[in-house]
Amino acid sequence: MESKDAPEHESYPQTLAGQDKSLQWVASRSKWLERPTQESAELGQVYVLCLNDRIDRVRDFLSANRLAGKASILSAFTPEDFSVEELIENEIVAPTPPQGRPMHQWMREICCSLGHMAIANDSERSGSSQYLVFEDDLEPIDQSSEAARLVRAAENIPWDFLYFSYSHADMLESQRHSADFFRLVGHLTTNAFAVRSHTRRDLLRSWLPIGAAIDVHLRDSAKGAGQFVLGAARRIFNQDRSGLSSRISPNRSVPPPKWKPILPQKILAKAHSLIARTGEVGYDETILQIDGVREGRSTPENGVRFFNWTWRLITLWSGRHTEKDIKSPSPR
Repeated sequence: MESKDAPEHESYPQTLAGQDKSLQWVASRSKWLERPTQESAELGQVYVLCLNDRIDRVRDFLSANRLAGKASILSAFTPEDFSVEELIENEIVAPTPPQGRPMHQWMREICCSLGHMAIANDSERSGSSQYLVFEDDLEPIDQSSEAARLVRAAENIPWDFLYFSYSHADMLESQRHSADFFRLVGHLTTNAFAVRSHTRRDLLRSWLPIGAAIDVHLRDSAKGAGQFVLGAARRIFNQDRSGLSSRISPNRSVPPPKWKPILPQKILAKAHSLIARTGEVGYDETILQIDGVREGRSTPENGVRFFNWTWRLITLWSGRHTEKDIKSPSPR
């Protein structure tokens, strides 16, 4: 389908007036693959960030969740869409990359941030009370009824961000809010989450110049402002890991595992999630911890804490059997 540029809108609210030049540039470069003919009665304003070659997959996801014709689909930014000089001139980025960040990684983070910024920018200009954003690598299964139920359940909770799906959260610090939700802390993925209008303005004010990957920016923004981050206790709209991971995601400091856990690892991960009462999140966190052992970058000190025997079993089944790995520290 032919791309459509963002429509003309009135000027930005006074709270964003100082960033008018930058946000106008973002709006002018935003390419919309589809615009909704109506809004979702249950989920409100819906966006999808999508690489052009993923459009059929995205349409399958939207159709499965009764959102066909009810979402704005934005073509994801790529390094070919702009020059670094343009970004500097329009105050999108600082003149020099963040220290220690390779140029290719910085460019990838910029592209992902620009996509999410363009969506927040478009939503702000529409004046909606909140918006929901999906990325292009979700499981194409119908979870619309559960999503609508969660939105209703959260209606009277003063949340700033509502995550339907998430990984890498620090579940040792996060708290159970209710039967339906956790109050989350830490790193979060960006494949399915909602933002309220006052938080959207805070994000846009703090976003420029882009200095971090989108998930890092969201984490730091929430932590710095003491924002209320709510996450579904039973996650939905999860990433489909049967194929390639999303190419619009930034390089995260703790990437999702790119290997298939064997049965003993699954059993240990499930056991820990039951003991810690963290459900699917505890399972994911344990699997990520095993992934860290495989790459030689994790110990029980900086992640999920285990007794010695558990850590030894995880290490021995991790696929990386060095003497250093199997010498675990004393239990905490």
